[in-house]
Amino acid sequence: ALARSERVVAICHRDSIHEQIVGAIRRHCPGDVIASIVAGGYPRMDRRITVGMVPTMDRRLDRLAALEGCTLFVDEAHHLPTDQWQRVERALRPSKVCGLTATPLRPDGRGLGDTGTFDVMFKGPPIAQLMAEGSLCPEYEIIACKNSMSSKGLPKRAGDYSTREMEKRVAEINGDIVRDWLTLLPDRLPTITVAVSVRHAHEVAAMYQAAGVPAAVVDGTMSKEKCKAVY
Repeated sequence: ALARSERVVAICHRDSIHEQIVGAIRRHCPGDVIASIVAGGYPRMDRRITVGMVPTMDRRLDRLAALEGCTLFVDEAHHLPTDQWQRVERALRPSKVCGLTATPLRPDGRGLGDTGTFDVMFKGPPIAQLMAEGSLCPEYEIIACKNSMSSKGLPKRAGDYSTREMEKRVAEINGDIVRDWLTLLPDRLPTITVAVSVRHAHEVAAMYQAAGVPAAVVDGTMSKEKCKAVY
């Protein structure tokens, strides 16, 4: 796209993803200046490459007219059918759109072609190939815990399970989470435990700490600096 002198815009919704995209572009296009549309910053809108955070762009729709006709890259493209992302796309009025996602099936059942944006889907390389190329970790071990939460009968909202009901259901196995970890990981490898909500994450961290295992919570309300410090 840059070789054809097109303006390139990439959009995403997470700070960590934004950093990855900017870093990748700098590696591949070291001579180009990147404009970043993020909270607190007001970059020049005449750069050849712009990487923007969708929530920030949604608050500055009037400024996006300068980017009209761009070639648009949409990371986590399964979010594109949502209202906020649609407003950003309409403001940009891109000439071409390339969406990237590992989860093209949305919880609400809508396909990525339903928005009228995408016409064709290209399937990416399988996981085994990416592992063989060294793009993903080539070695892993799957350990199944004896105790697990059943999702049978859980009510859904907008195609996904109700967080409040999941909190109630997962309470049944809370006492088993740390016990299983202590049993199945005797070498105490660093571990990420995924909770069903922020409140549940704090409950699980407290259980690890009560068992003498250092644990901390990372959630979407925390700053990038605090998240990095925890990791």
